[in-house]
Amino acid sequence: ELIEHNGFYMESIENNLKQIIIMLLRKYGVSMPYIPLPKAEKEDKCCLITDMEFIFNIRELTLEGLSNILGLSKRQCQRFIEDNYGMSYSEKLLQARMIKASDYLIYTDKDIQAIGEEVGYSGSSYFTRVFKRHFGITPREYRKTNKEKL
Repeated sequence: ELIEHNGFYMESIENNLKQIIIMLLRKYGVSMPYIPLPKAEKEDKCCLITDMEFIFNIRELTLEGLSNILGLSKRQCQRFIEDNYGMSYSEKLLQARMIKASDYLIYTDKDIQAIGEEVGYSGSSYFTRVFKRHFGITPREYRKTNKEKL
């Protein structure tokens, strides 16, 4: 009841959970199959900010927006991502979207279209094509296969 009626309390909890998740991802990134650890120092503020943006702001994230947040030009931001993550901005964005989509498919009952929209795709058919190209199976098949394993 306290959570439902007190927006500030929810925001505080959400911010604390974000910090915990980021710290866990940084500490245990090697054991996660889809998220390579950056080459840069773990304490690097820009990497931490970048990780947070790719985790929590995936729907609205653009190269220009990320470069503004980091205080870099678009080209410097592209180089920063390539140097620290070993992939281009678009590859990093795709990776982040597919990780988030796979989590939604396994741990929620949201429909495929809602998940596609949540991770930044406007149409469910395009989301399904991209997902299938990335994982080799459709979102529906992925959900069925992985929910059975739980």
